[in-house]
Amino acid sequence: MPPAAVLLTIADDHPPLLPEPLLIEVVHHNLAQLTTTADAASDTLVQLWQESLAVLIITGAIAPASWLQTLRQLSKGAQAAGPTVIVVGENDAALAVQAIKAGAEDYWVGDRLTAAQIRAALADVPSPKSPEKLMAPPLTPIALQDHEARLQGFVESNVVGILYGDVYGNVVEANDELLRMVGYTRADLAAGRLNWMKMTPPEYQSLDERKCAEARQHGACTPFEKEYVRKDGKRVPILIGFSLLGESREQSVCFVLDLTVRKQVERAHSRTEDRLRMALESAQMGTWDWNLTTNQLIWDDRCKAIFGFPPHATVTIDHFFAALHPDDRERLQQQIDDCLNPAGDGIYDVEYRVVGLEDQVERWILAKGQAYFTTEGTPKRLIGTVLEITDRKQAEAAIRESQERLQLAIEGSGSGFWDWNIVTNEDYLSAEWLQMLGYEASELPDKYSSWEQLIHPDDKSRVMETLYAHLQDERHSYQYEYRLRTKTGGWKWIANFGKVVKRDEAGKAIRMAGIHLDISDRKQAEAQLRLSEARYRTLANAVAQLIWVSGADGQVEFFNQQWYAYTGLPEADLSRRRWSEVIHPDDLAPIEAIRTDALARQTAYEVEARIKRYDQTYRWHLTRVMPLCDEAGQVINWFGTATDIHDRKLAAAEREQLLAQEQAARAAAERANRMKDEFLAILSHELRSPLNPILGWAQLLQTREFERPKMLQALSSIERNAKLQTQLIDDLLDVAKILRGKLKLDYAAVDLILVINAAIEIVQTSAIAKSIAIESQLQPSKHSVWGDQGRLQQIIWNLLSNAIKFTPKAGQVTVALTQTETTACIAVTDTGKGIQPEFLPHIFDSFRQEDVSITREHGGLGLGLAIARHLTEAHGGSIAVSSPGVGQGATFTVTLPLMAAPSAVPQAHSAIAVDPTLTDVRILAVDDDADCRDLLVNLLSAYGAEVLVTASAHEALAHLHQFEPDVLISDLGMPQLDGYGLIQQIRSRSVKEGGQIPAIALTAYTREEDLEKSLANGFQRHLAKPIEIDVLTRTITELLQSPPSER
Repeated sequence: MPPAAVLLTIADDHPPLLPEPLLIEVVHHNLAQLTTTADAASDTLVQLWQESLAVLIITGAIAPASWLQTLRQLSKGAQAAGPTVIVVGENDAALAVQAIKAGAEDYWVGDRLTAAQIRAALADVPSPKSPEKLMAPPLTPIALQDHEARLQGFVESNVVGILYGDVYGNVVEANDELLRMVGYTRADLAAGRLNWMKMTPPEYQSLDERKCAEARQHGACTPFEKEYVRKDGKRVPILIGFSLLGESREQSVCFVLDLTVRKQVERAHSRTEDRLRMALESAQMGTWDWNLTTNQLIWDDRCKAIFGFPPHATVTIDHFFAALHPDDRERLQQQIDDCLNPAGDGIYDVEYRVVGLEDQVERWILAKGQAYFTTEGTPKRLIGTVLEITDRKQAEAAIRESQERLQLAIEGSGSGFWDWNIVTNEDYLSAEWLQMLGYEASELPDKYSSWEQLIHPDDKSRVMETLYAHLQDERHSYQYEYRLRTKTGGWKWIANFGKVVKRDEAGKAIRMAGIHLDISDRKQAEAQLRLSEARYRTLANAVAQLIWVSGADGQVEFFNQQWYAYTGLPEADLSRRRWSEVIHPDDLAPIEAIRTDALARQTAYEVEARIKRYDQTYRWHLTRVMPLCDEAGQVINWFGTATDIHDRKLAAAEREQLLAQEQAARAAAERANRMKDEFLAILSHELRSPLNPILGWAQLLQTREFERPKMLQALSSIERNAKLQTQLIDDLLDVAKILRGKLKLDYAAVDLILVINAAIEIVQTSAIAKSIAIESQLQPSKHSVWGDQGRLQQIIWNLLSNAIKFTPKAGQVTVALTQTETTACIAVTDTGKGIQPEFLPHIFDSFRQEDVSITREHGGLGLGLAIARHLTEAHGGSIAVSSPGVGQGATFTVTLPLMAAPSAVPQAHSAIAVDPTLTDVRILAVDDDADCRDLLVNLLSAYGAEVLVTASAHEALAHLHQFEPDVLISDLGMPQLDGYGLIQQIRSRSVKEGGQIPAIALTAYTREEDLEKSLANGFQRHLAKPIEIDVLTRTITELLQSPPSER
């Protein structure tokens, strides 16, 4: 009956190794296996298709070939009901697709294949009891009997384990030795529970596969070591070899040796060797073996290194003797001869020197060994170790040298040496020790008591206390200075240095040694030094200065009492004192710089600094620091003093301050005088300049007759210059108000557009005269400005007048108004002469002009911009100027705060309709100036008024009742009774007596307080001289037409 499943392997030269999971499952399912070549694969596939197989697994060289085409034809042909085909190959997606398209049920990737995957595919495939195999021809009966006899004896051997099975892991038969090795029974064998693949640990499976491949090729494999896992889970080391039988070479006979005992012996021997090797390495010892029969010398690497040879070097006995130091060869040869003498013990123990043949380094060697002899007494081997002891020899030499130096030092220093045996109380005293006190050796017994009796009574208790503390191991060493009695009865200061040099097992001192030094001279010098220091301290504490002493590094060693009293600091550890505790923080850095420089140059220095007093106040001190140098010129101490110069410093500062103030005042006065002179010169010029055309035309008009056009020109010139003088006077008055803080503003909500347009209208005539275009760029108002409308207009008028004045003909002036949510910005830009950069910071100063020379082109007092700045700041705003430079114009910018919310701004009232005549109006005019009276009579009469003029207030009062005027016009400044007295007397009268007559003050007093005073005394209007005709007539008309309650 044909098998239900077949594994078909396509091979080229030799069968490929199957994937491990596939190999195991093939054995497990006992699948039939068939191998074919790539050329015969198609024919084999056709034959298998006719065998009614359940599953056909194809593996090996499955690269695209003709068999895939055959598979496609078979799966789609008349006999399409063939086996389930599974292809096993590499991770090749293209090949997998081709296989599936050809009719394969599945494609397995070999290195990703799992046992579960194979078992699922073969789940429904029945396993045949035994695979079909090719058998060898049968043996003859006699040969078979003889063969079986020999085989039976070999199989029953208890040395070699034998098993019969196949390459798939099955074990068909095994001898008792094999079963003992792996712990299985005959029953286990009969039940099929033995499987050599399963008994092989995973790490040996690849080795098994290589050996199987070797056996397939050669019939048998070379023996190799591996392990089996016994039934109880333990591992057994084995040596195995096997042969493959039959033409298919699938059956196997294996011969197995148990290596357990050998492995145990190897491990034990390895451990012994490791311990010996580690011991020798730890001791840095080398081993050697001298075969005296062959004269062969064997050294290990350490031994070679000790003798200065590299590890790979080959050494002989001649090399050894050549490496010996010449001074040690004879002695070493004698030692070897004694060691090899049969009459001796054969022990070899010697120290000698060698000189490396390659590195030429001299080394000390300690060699130990043992000689071995034949039964006849002939030496056959000398084996031993070497240890380099160069360091020990050098240390011993250093100790000897140190001891010699110590002895010489003791002798040279005059020190006395003593050695006390504490157990016996014997005390060795050197000759130097005895000579120090004037004794001979025979005069003092070598006893501890001899020394004890010489100690000064005042020192004895402390000396003994210190000594016993050291004996009890409470102190590392014994050091004390005390006095010993000399032979002559005097006393010498001794410095005693000692140490316990030996203790017993309980730690009790049993031997002590030390030296004595005569320090009498030092003690005397110390006494002198203490006396000197006491004198110095007394002197230092007696002076008023702060005194300190520091070491060469600057660390303070002493402060006098004045220092502690001044600073209030306690007399604590000086090493913790820091100058930062008392020096003013601002003075620390400069002091440190000077001090560091002085320390580096080792020179004296002085510095002024503030030192903190006990009450936490700082006072100025002059600090002087001097170095104290030794004979070599090196600084050993710094001596410093600090003298209080605070009062002197304050006096000097006060003098400097007064001097600076005086110099500043003098400079300010000189500057003020200079500015005053310049201002007066300008004022004189500016006042005289308009007077010239006024007086000139007035004289011409009085002496000559002119035609009307010329006469109008003359009158216009007089009027223009009179207004110019009026403006000059107004500017001076405004500045005076500002300087005295008397400037008052009438606040109201102001529309800036109306203010700007009004200012433009005022200067328009001047601009037209110079052919200057005024362009306005006014952003519609969102909010109003809270301010004085007249003063705001004055600011804009000043800026526009200034721009027109300094802009040449045919130029341009631009006024721009922009607004944000909180501010309004007015910018006046001209194309005029520009401003020099150095003058920009002073342009808003009073009486300051860029050009004050006699040749200046433009007039003015230099007050307009100063007034504009003060008025702007009075409104809470700011004013600024910018100019690219001379000849490039300038821009003045005024920034004003806006009101928080829009306010209704009263529109400008239209002028009250004024009758151009004053017909039938009776006017009483009072002025002590005859010209002013004539002007008023002619001016008012020309408008139809009936005018009565008086030269004094008393005269006016006399005519008041008879004349019954409609309006009173009065000057304020008059002799005897001024205008204020006049109006007070009038207002004191009844209505019938003219007590409520409308009154206008016409005066040259134009200050704010003058206005307030006029209104307070009873005038309804206050007009400034010189007066313009239309202003006066309009004021009279408004006053007469307004109700009495609003006058």
